[in-house]
Amino acid sequence: MAGIACLALTACDNDDDDAVNSVAPTASRMELITSTNWTLVSSDEIAFNDLPDALKTSPFSRDDIFRFKANGEAVRDEGPTKEEGKPQIVEVARWSFLNQERNLDAGFKSLPLNDEIVELTKRRMVLRRLVGNTEKLTVFEAQF
Repeated sequence: MAGIACLALTACDNDDDDAVNSVAPTASRMELITSTNWTLVSSDEIAFNDLPDALKTSPFSRDDIFRFKANGEAVRDEGPTKEEGKPQIVEVARWSFLNQERNLDAGFKSLPLNDEIVELTKRRMVLRRLVGNTEKLTVFEAQF
């Protein structure tokens, strides 16, 4: 009888031990930033007028793609709409994380970044910079 009771108790084990063991690990910041292409977007947080002149004056620049490679290279690509006679690669710079991956530093001449990472997900990246008493946000969306 004791053997049947033991068998019944183990057969009714309802813990989700397998579910705990099968949870996918979260991606690192390096994996998140290098696994996709990013497009600079305007949003409620930043007005279109706050975008750098090089990105707001040309309709071709609005869909530029920013790539952050694992080797530290950052690329600004013309994107799908390219101005005739212009190179596909607009700019190449170096990038890195700073301050234990809490800040992003990218040496683009057209869009220098040395900003705090407020949000970094597989779909969106929000960077913040304090300029005096003004908070400037730069928002990127992932391209799939």
